[in-house]
Amino acid sequence: MLASANLAVRFALELCLVGVAAWWGADTGGVALAVAAPLAVAVVWGVIVSPKARVRVGEAGRALIEAVLFLAGALALLDLGHTALAVAFAAAALVSGTLDRTLTPPAWVNGGSPGS
Repeated sequence: MLASANLAVRFALELCLVGVAAWWGADTGGVALAVAAPLAVAVVWGVIVSPKARVRVGEAGRALIEAVLFLAGALALLDLGHTALAVAFAAAALVSGTLDRTLTPPAWVNGGSPGS
């Protein structure tokens, strides 16, 4: 139950990350960056971080890239002048990421290969 609830929170955080990238892009560079920034986040997430990612970087690599993306989102919120929101976003991402890795065993535990 807690794992399912956390997955819903993770998904909401991912959507917020894309939204923050668009907001930051619009505020910083206009329409072009408002489109490019969230597109870049979505592509990196989809290709490397998502459960059905085409590029496998292992669990440590996946966690690192995920952390960098969420940190970039928090820094974007700071740049937009929303300190409290940046801290809350970073804290929520950290807690949810920790729960995700704690509640969901890696694939190799269930017979998959390490790094998958």
